[in-house]
Amino acid sequence: MKHVLNIILLLTSLLVVLEASLRLLQSELAPFVSREYFPCIYAEDPLTGYKYKPNITGRISRNIEMDNIVKINSKGFHDIEHTLGKPSYKRKIVAIGDSFTSSLHVPIAHTWTQVLGRELRQPDDEISTEVFNLGLDGTGTDVHLLILQNNLSTYEPDIVILAFYENDIQDLQRSMRFRECYQGHVLVFENQYQKEELERYVDTHKPGSTGRWMFDNIYVFRLANWLAEQLLGAGPLLSRNYVSPSMVSKHVPKSQVHPHNIDKYLVELNYLSKQHGFRLLIIPVPTKDSKTGSFQLLTEQASPEVLEDLEIIDVSKHIEQLIKKRGIVYGDLFWKYDGHFNAVGNEIFGAACALVLREYEVIATGNRSPHN
Repeated sequence: MKHVLNIILLLTSLLVVLEASLRLLQSELAPFVSREYFPCIYAEDPLTGYKYKPNITGRISRNIEMDNIVKINSKGFHDIEHTLGKPSYKRKIVAIGDSFTSSLHVPIAHTWTQVLGRELRQPDDEISTEVFNLGLDGTGTDVHLLILQNNLSTYEPDIVILAFYENDIQDLQRSMRFRECYQGHVLVFENQYQKEELERYVDTHKPGSTGRWMFDNIYVFRLANWLAEQLLGAGPLLSRNYVSPSMVSKHVPKSQVHPHNIDKYLVELNYLSKQHGFRLLIIPVPTKDSKTGSFQLLTEQASPEVLEDLEIIDVSKHIEQLIKKRGIVYGDLFWKYDGHFNAVGNEIFGAACALVLREYEVIATGNRSPHN
């Protein structure tokens, strides 16, 4: 009996030490002990697949390092409330793009669009500037075009910035995707059959209150859950609330890949700019691996004749100047375990866009240089 008690005491001590170690080292062990939580802010949209619900609040949490309360405004975007109308003294800039533009990972005040607005609203400016964020995460250039078309009459922009990211072309090659919330989970699907399968999966695997409490409060349990997922596949939805068809079955057919036609959407954006009298600026977003990755991909994939008629601006040099001035390194712009900009990255990218916009307006008054 004493021998058994000693074993129990030893195991308990080991668990206590392991629990303390996991809590102490959680920032280093984040992928194994964290919860990936998407905000339930999505609704189906027949044109774009999905959109943000207006006037809703959610939470995004990932890898310990990322934890933000997401607030969607009355127009259905991750942005402040703007006073619409077009006073003669105000320059309106609309930003379209994917998750790097919607910037759900940081508070609205820290998004690069808000930084851009603040940088451009200087006391000595003759024209005040307002920046509107129309970004939607997980989308490509086709959806960005649709969002702009649907909102042109509302915002009447003077300038439109397409914040192009390298995976926007991949998004063009996929079938339309939908996102909806179901019992606190974000479902990602391509058709009604998949949606029904995901709903059944949530009904079956939604964790009970005991499992949820243990996951939220005991890091050893989190690690054990991660190990079980690696060995046995997805189990109870403890570590994530994001549910896709590949989680339901390994036999789900892969999405059909279509040839992309980035030229088509760039031409349509350019046509809109001429038709509605706004200036279209395409600013490729740096990737975690390369300051010029998105810029290079766009200029490789789009045809030269289409690019020739566009203003595509590489901000990599401006970013280098800003990070050098701040005394930081390029990697400091991104989350440690995630490829998106953190608050510092949003600040630097927004400031770089402001620098290049001021510079480009000066350049544009003389001989135009579309590729800066």
